[in-house]
Amino acid sequence: MTQFHKPLLIILLLFGSLLTGCRTKPVSASFYQNHVTSHRSDTWNYETIRVTQLNGHTVGSNGCIGGTSLKDVSLMVNYLEDSTGSLGEDDCRAVKVSIDSIHHGIMWMPIFKHFSFHSNVPVKFERILFLPLGDSTQRVWYRVNGKINVTGKMKINGFCSYEEARRLMVKCIIDNVYTAVRKEMDEIK
Repeated sequence: MTQFHKPLLIILLLFGSLLTGCRTKPVSASFYQNHVTSHRSDTWNYETIRVTQLNGHTVGSNGCIGGTSLKDVSLMVNYLEDSTGSLGEDDCRAVKVSIDSIHHGIMWMPIFKHFSFHSNVPVKFERILFLPLGDSTQRVWYRVNGKINVTGKMKINGFCSYEEARRLMVKCIIDNVYTAVRKEMDEIK
């Protein structure tokens, strides 16, 4: 081993151990800068049916007691183990939207991660709201179908593990989907 090879070998070993450490242990300090741009498009169609009936009707699994519109219903969006939103209460379960897949470019590069991502999320749910009206109950049935497309680009410069890059990308997509569904739920009368 020549005089030139020894320092080069030491530098490579230190760099390799630093990368391995960043990959296996969570790093609390930020050794990277990231920039993300995303675009969301969505299409929706829905149906609302209102029926008034005498009291005594049982509430099904998609029922919600006491809510006046979909604004009052909680929302939960998840992808694998990552999620945002709330589960709701026993009387009014949350609408759950699951992201099935996210397609992305190369995220394993150690120092520069520049990649695109996209996800197509189908949304389909039904909720029945039960509104007390004296000795009768108004039943409002919402049937909602939609599709949300989220695309984006992410640039990460610095020491960032694959897991951290994935977390940033998934958070961006989940937040976009949550915003789109919540906006639609709040606007439906």
